[in-house]
Amino acid sequence: MASNIEKYLKNINPLDLKYKNTNLTYRQILQKETRRLKNILQKKIEDYYNSYSPTVYKRGQHGGNLRDALSVDDVCTISANGTKLTMNVNINDNAIHNSILDDSEANSFWLLNDGWSVKKDVWFKDVYRFGYYEGAHFIEDAVEEFERTSKYGIKVEIIRPLLYY
Repeated sequence: MASNIEKYLKNINPLDLKYKNTNLTYRQILQKETRRLKNILQKKIEDYYNSYSPTVYKRGQHGGNLRDALSVDDVCTISANGTKLTMNVNINDNAIHNSILDDSEANSFWLLNDGWSVKKDVWFKDVYRFGYYEGAHFIEDAVEEFERTSKYGIKVEIIRPLLYY
């Protein structure tokens, strides 16, 4: 038969416990820090946009607007093993970019972060930012800054979609 303390402990949600030396719960800290990560990532995207001015291509003409592509979960969860708290910075359909060459779509968030290179032997394969690009790596830069400035020792895991462009 379970004791009263066992029943009490069974009903405690770890997210609602106060973090040491603060008046904040783990849930509040996780939500606050996830918004902070999103803001750092948004700033890195803005830095990317401000790093160059296209001379021919007009941004937004073919869809794909990273300025409005990020959102944050309202609810955090605990993974099955109980040692990992999870919040998501989500990438919405504003990151989808229509090709100027055909009717295909690509996720500009991952393309701009990771880079690309045209595999076919076409006239533009050697044209920088059209046929190839090394990637801005704004995700990795944002994660590095976030982890370096975290008061709580939070570590970020980047989960890439299996097929993102």
